[in-house]
Amino acid sequence: MNWSSTAMRWLEIVMYCMILNGIWLLGVVIGFGVLGLFPASYALLRIFYDEEFFESQNSIFPIIKKFSSYYFKGFLKANGIGLFYYSLAGVWYIDWYILQQQPILQAFLTVPTILMGLYLLETLIFLTPIVSIENGSWKEKIKLLIMVPFLLPKATLLHLLIFIILFILTQVFPAGFFLFFTAAGAFLVHKVSSLELYKKQIIM
Repeated sequence: MNWSSTAMRWLEIVMYCMILNGIWLLGVVIGFGVLGLFPASYALLRIFYDEEFFESQNSIFPIIKKFSSYYFKGFLKANGIGLFYYSLAGVWYIDWYILQQQPILQAFLTVPTILMGLYLLETLIFLTPIVSIENGSWKEKIKLLIMVPFLLPKATLLHLLIFIILFILTQVFPAGFFLFFTAAGAFLVHKVSSLELYKKQIIM
């Protein structure tokens, strides 16, 4: 593949990301925000973990159809997981709020609390690829999900870097969140996660 065809292929992926960004927003709106966030995000990531996405497409309709299928089929399960993570995030936020009111505790527990927040975020990021593994019981997958942030520290740092860059870009160009940044961030997270999981031979 020469440089021109490679450039065209990446431009094609950028176009798909822009389309998926719009569909993701629509999925969030359909679920009235809170109930749409996790199904839409699951569908978005699930598409990226399908190898067919990276094959040349003659139409965007298969991608839209696949997104809709993942969204509606996984709506209840995704929201069940979402409720669990919303609860954990609520507990974390309360702990963080209390911590800010106690200078002594703040001195000792600020860093551990931030690390715990990053740990929860990483388990959420790796949830889709681990659940998608065909082999293994649910018990084994849950154990792997608990351990994977410790097994892949490089991925955690790269994910954090991606989020920081996207945050800065969103501050500079807020409309990018609605046009491109969400899907682009999901795509980059997918690439990092997949590469690290393959390196550790966690997925084949």
